[in-house]
Amino acid sequence: MRRIIIVLAGVVSILAGLAYIGTTWLAADFLGPEVGSEREPVRFWGICSIVIGALLLGVLAVRTWMKEALNDGMLISVLAAIFLIQIPPFGLWMLGFIASGYTAFIGMLLHGALMAMVCLTFVFARRSLSRETA
Repeated sequence: MRRIIIVLAGVVSILAGLAYIGTTWLAADFLGPEVGSEREPVRFWGICSIVIGALLLGVLAVRTWMKEALNDGMLISVLAAIFLIQIPPFGLWMLGFIASGYTAFIGMLLHGALMAMVCLTFVFARRSLSRETA
């Protein structure tokens, strides 16, 4: 179960990055006359999201060839990075939701789901760790 959620988190992180790089379905219309001023930071965020998502999938793929403790540490670090980079866009989409209503809901849902996947992974990992020590 945990591996599936980790793979989903990596894939959704990549898809979220791709959604911000060149498409307009995540439009920031609520910015009014400032629309367009956000392109470069958003593009940078998208590239970071793609790289971190691919890194997560890569770390998971080489799990069998690495020491388990080292791989676990790397997975935790990459998952934490994915969670942390979701905070600014999630907060900004929440502000957009307040300002413009339901047009920002897709952005909130995307980043909230990614944050929830990371939290679920940590919960499942903690449960399995507590079973091993008991």
